[in-house]
Amino acid sequence: MRTMRNISYFTGFLCLLFLIFGSEDVWAAVRGPYLQSGGATRMTVQWRSVTASKGEVRYGTDPLMLTKRATSSAVTVDHTVHISGLKPDTTYYYSIGTPSVVNEQGPEYFFKTPPVSSATKSVRVWVLGDSGSSGAAAVRDGFMAFNGSASVDAMLMLGDNAYQRGTDAEYQSAVFERFAAQLRNTVLWPSIGNHDTDQSRDPSKQIAYTDIFSLPTRGECGGTPSGTERYYSFDYGDVHFVCLDSMTSSPNPNDAMARWLRADLAGARKKWLVAFWHHAPYSKTSHDSDSDLAMRAMRENIVPILEDAGVDLVLCGHSHAYERSKLINEHYGLANSLQTNSILNYEPDVYRKPPNIVPRQGAAYVVAGTASSVVGTDEVPEAHPAMQRSFRRLGSVVLDIHAERLEVKFVSTTGSVDDSFVIDKSMPPAPEIIASSSDDAYGIGTFRTFSVPSINNAGKIAFLARIATQTGTVNAIVADGIIAQDKGSSFVKVGEPLLNNLGEVAFFATETGGAEEGLYSNRGGTVARIARAGAVAPGASGAIWKAIIATHFTDEWIAFTASLRGRPQNQDKGLWFSTPSETKLALSEGDVLSFIKGNKTVHLFDTLQVSPSTRAQGHTPDTDEVFVRATFTDKTQAVLAFTPTGYREVAATDALAPWGIFGARFDTFGPINGAAFLSKLIRGFGLVTSANDTALFAWDGELIRAFAKGSRPEPTLIFDSFKAYTNAPNAGTAVIATVIGTNVTTLNDTGVWWKKGDDSSHLLTREGSNVPRVGGRFSSFTTLALSGGENGAPVFVATMKSGFARIAPSSDMGLWGANSNGYAELLLIEGQKIGSKTVRNLAILGNLQKSRAQTRSVNATGQIAARVTYSDHSQSIVVITRP
Repeated sequence: MRTMRNISYFTGFLCLLFLIFGSEDVWAAVRGPYLQSGGATRMTVQWRSVTASKGEVRYGTDPLMLTKRATSSAVTVDHTVHISGLKPDTTYYYSIGTPSVVNEQGPEYFFKTPPVSSATKSVRVWVLGDSGSSGAAAVRDGFMAFNGSASVDAMLMLGDNAYQRGTDAEYQSAVFERFAAQLRNTVLWPSIGNHDTDQSRDPSKQIAYTDIFSLPTRGECGGTPSGTERYYSFDYGDVHFVCLDSMTSSPNPNDAMARWLRADLAGARKKWLVAFWHHAPYSKTSHDSDSDLAMRAMRENIVPILEDAGVDLVLCGHSHAYERSKLINEHYGLANSLQTNSILNYEPDVYRKPPNIVPRQGAAYVVAGTASSVVGTDEVPEAHPAMQRSFRRLGSVVLDIHAERLEVKFVSTTGSVDDSFVIDKSMPPAPEIIASSSDDAYGIGTFRTFSVPSINNAGKIAFLARIATQTGTVNAIVADGIIAQDKGSSFVKVGEPLLNNLGEVAFFATETGGAEEGLYSNRGGTVARIARAGAVAPGASGAIWKAIIATHFTDEWIAFTASLRGRPQNQDKGLWFSTPSETKLALSEGDVLSFIKGNKTVHLFDTLQVSPSTRAQGHTPDTDEVFVRATFTDKTQAVLAFTPTGYREVAATDALAPWGIFGARFDTFGPINGAAFLSKLIRGFGLVTSANDTALFAWDGELIRAFAKGSRPEPTLIFDSFKAYTNAPNAGTAVIATVIGTNVTTLNDTGVWWKKGDDSSHLLTREGSNVPRVGGRFSSFTTLALSGGENGAPVFVATMKSGFARIAPSSDMGLWGANSNGYAELLLIEGQKIGSKTVRNLAILGNLQKSRAQTRSVNATGQIAARVTYSDHSQSIVVITRP
């Protein structure tokens, strides 16, 4: 706070003018007004006048009716007037002068008190680092060109506010003259840099900084009293700001500043936590945080305290460059000691964090010592490894803080935004509830429980529901009404439905009075039988169907595999296609198939199912062919694609493998999922060895080699195996794969990758990596699916490690999907609220080991259908939209 013991020669000069010319001619303020210590119900207005007098501020919410007054009793040229009893989130207009004379006022003389909460409003903060020399004028003008007429709620200065020695006269030109228009209506919150103390670290040395500014020492603007203006805190809406002193206050964790910081942060109850000071903890530009003692001390001693409290953003200067870190946590050593598990973001410009303030979920560190000069050329050839962006360019930083998003922008001297990123604390939108336990079930009763639902490209839903009626319970197939039910006139048992894009369903059921299960559909508007165990199987030489094994339903046909009675064991399985006009056998064991190299006899085949070793969905939406893995009597294999009119060869033993190692040939084939399959390659052909003898192939208009063992998704990683895989037309192929390589252990050797066409593989996330929006680490990936179409993208179910952040066994599983930027985004998680109920578990992406209906949980528009069970054991069918 300003005292009278250190009035500069400039102040003395002004007093001389008063003696020569008299008070009425030269009273007008020669410094300010400038705003300080703005709180929800208080404001401090300061200025310097030529003449010594009492200072008075007249104020009110109407610029033409300044009816309220606040007066300082001190007779001085440096006026500090405190105003109290204000209303939060309110704009006040004011004038400055004496108790008898108003000397300055106008429409630009106003201040706005902070809201208690800014949940429904945005807050804009202008940040200036090392602004103390003449280059700041261009930076100011660039900001004004960017900002236009928008409101600015606060200004932060990151130290070195006035070059070279931080004298009162230097502050006059560097701060009060250069930013006069901004300071009269925006509260300034400064911090101390080395130039503000004339390079002195002596905390007892009197500096102009503490004379000029009136900063909250008693917690009057929020936070815990610090007892000093060298470090302090304040609240603005939903943000808690902490200003620290990296120059004159000891950073030792047992000394006063650190003790105060821990106490202050323990009491913080805001959604956002932002800290600022001068000496950046991470930098490799004009100053090196490995060797600069002040920078290193703040990193080693203060950063851990902030991370323990859940800090979101740290703003610093000192280095005359712009550097923006990744979302990092627990990196306190030298630059070359940075570990990958300290980097918590995959998405380069969106940092996703849990709602509110949660400890150790990563922070972004911004170096912005660019407000008046930069050192070196634009390019930073050897940036700090923690940094996402680094360049040397004049400019300032703008924070736009919304309820759940903190946007950071670097604004150049031309007003252009040269870098931007977002810290996002929003949770995914609540799913749309389609049906819930206790809802009316189309007039026959109330819903009780549900199967995993299917969804088509039009957003239609089909599911099996258990319904309570007046006479008991029934199971019913629901798709825009009840299609069929058991305990009725037609069926005694019904199973889960398949769904096509026309909204038609197919399902397994047992007819009333019958003992054999059959396949039925309501295509054409009427429920009719497609096939039934015990009936004669078309095309199978008088054999009868023994059991229907699995099915696939498109808009044109139903394909199904079935076992047969009346044929030898090596000929007792077939594949049929059923159209509205006929049901036709397409393939059976024992068939002789014609190929270019000759005829082969089918020994066995499999299709329309998922191997127990895979965890993929097992059904590709909109596939117009059925892919079959056939093994022939000569023990060779082929992958074939069938339609109702015939088949074609996709891949065969001893044929050249495309897009792979030169001269490599197919050997054997793994389970087929949609139009994707694994293949072993024959060792010794080309350069095939045990390290690269397996690849994943997919059909996308042509056969492509999507992923391969031995290839490198990253320079230090090598694909080792593929646990699950799925593909979709035009959307590419996704895998759950394991890797080997540098720093890979059993705790982080599995991840989800996605490849589209000729693009390189793209990592969505790995075990051990940060969980977006939740905190903690991924533990395992259990299920995978891929929606079709140009905008298709993977979705996956994963579990998280309990004991991280707030993750417990009751909240350790969720659903994630690739967002529009291609990065994993949380969609639904155990423990999440849907309405007033808490999700206990979720069932998504039907598993073929439990259902022959091949549940289609993802459609081509990014919708996912799921069943959730709540903590009260009730259930809902919901639809989630992938971002």
